[in-house]
Amino acid sequence: MGRLALWGKLVKVGLIVYRNETLGFSATGSSFYRYPYELYSRTRHVGGLEISRIESYVPMAGRGISLMLGMALHDVNRYDIVHNLDLAPVFPLRRDKCTLVSTAHDFQFIFDKKLNKSFRGRSRDLIWSEIILRLSTKSLLSSDYIIAVSSLTKGDVVRLGYDKNRVFVVNVGVDERFFLPKKTKKAGREFVVGYLGAFHPRKNVPFAISAFNKIDGKGFSFEVWGKKSYDYDKAVDAAAGNKNIKFMGFAPDDRIVQIYDGFDAFVFPSLYEGFGMPIVEAMSRGVPVIINKHGKIPKEVRKYCFEAEDESHMAQIIEGLREKGYDDSLRKKATDYARSFTWRKCVDETIKVYRKIGDSNT
Repeated sequence: MGRLALWGKLVKVGLIVYRNETLGFSATGSSFYRYPYELYSRTRHVGGLEISRIESYVPMAGRGISLMLGMALHDVNRYDIVHNLDLAPVFPLRRDKCTLVSTAHDFQFIFDKKLNKSFRGRSRDLIWSEIILRLSTKSLLSSDYIIAVSSLTKGDVVRLGYDKNRVFVVNVGVDERFFLPKKTKKAGREFVVGYLGAFHPRKNVPFAISAFNKIDGKGFSFEVWGKKSYDYDKAVDAAAGNKNIKFMGFAPDDRIVQIYDGFDAFVFPSLYEGFGMPIVEAMSRGVPVIINKHGKIPKEVRKYCFEAEDESHMAQIIEGLREKGYDDSLRKKATDYARSFTWRKCVDETIKVYRKIGDSNT
């Protein structure tokens, strides 16, 4: 590609990161933390762009304050574009003459207070959700341009009053390990339904447990994977008396693919997702995914999901999958589609955004 430059010169881009997240600190894990690592590691040698880090860490100051102070103390005028990779700075970031781009992940805490109230009365969580995140949102909206991780998140940004013409949708990616061949399962074993994620109230885990409790018949089990937090106890109470529901605990990152491969169906009853990475991960492994039809899930992610009207309907879908199987044609379409969400594509689309911004500034 050579050293093709925007504006007739080499364009300098600074990526605002917390600690060493572009150096391997988050080479694994959720898309929120994987994002800085992938974006930096895959863009360092792009023609016409010079990508560097603006690392920020202030001991005992927390993520948001660290990012804000890091920008305040950094010479941002050496960059043409500065890209804030997560929704964290408490107050608008200093940018001087550079163009500030920020990535928006989700806004559940803004649009649905009810979903954000299960914090066990902890004042720290209340301050975080009601004050810090709202200030951070105002910081994000002061950006010159916004990259949204999904169409749904873009819609939320626009609902907050931001100019839709300055919002670009760039989906995040699935790690390549999810694209490896899948081993054939042994026949005759029980039908395993799975959930993998958090126990935040918006994840709506009791919905899936209630659905499983309605299944009439033997040969089914429900594996619930996730770290004990938030509404974990409510989920356990909802499963009381059903020995076929197993709480498996935290899912180690190096076993994630193996865990998905152990499922015959994946349930994800979330009420809101900025993107919905577990849906795409499960689908990329050829596992049928069942979501809550009334949940706010991005249209590009829910495309090949089974959508349950209520708990009884989810139970019927699960029973139908065991009885009739997962149609091979639909499985292939869903798997191929899920595997189109790559980090390479995410990075390429982000580079296109940088170039569009450059063209608009000429």
